[in-house]
Amino acid sequence: MTGGSRSTAVGVAVVLVVGVSVAFGLWFAGSPASERDRRLDARRVEDLRRIADGVDLYWTRQGRLPPSLDALAGADGDLVSLEDPVTTDRYAYRILSTAAFELCAHFDTETTSPDGRGFWRHSAGRHCFEADVESVERHPTARIR
Repeated sequence: MTGGSRSTAVGVAVVLVVGVSVAFGLWFAGSPASERDRRLDARRVEDLRRIADGVDLYWTRQGRLPPSLDALAGADGDLVSLEDPVTTDRYAYRILSTAAFELCAHFDTETTSPDGRGFWRHSAGRHCFEADVESVERHPTARIR
């Protein structure tokens, strides 16, 4: 083999190794778009978790569930978004009983790995979470937006 053909063979081998490595990485990690969808879904779950905390706080202070998410906007609690980060639609809230409620959102992905938040696992598409209220203690200066 001549020096030129040996360099060409090494170059082709390097390109193949790099190409296979990139493909393998994308297969494991997913595409940038799917990673973005996972991060947005994580944000939606965090928003719903914080809304649920706000509902708990409202129930603790008022002795009843808030009639709507709008009632949370004027209450003391953590600063939290009541809207989907992409569509800006309000998350859905519904009273189920005197001490239970439902929060719904549209998700782009399905949760597939256990992360210690089993309650917040969801499928792709519209998914609702049912929760019972709990009494809580909060700092009086926090706000919900």
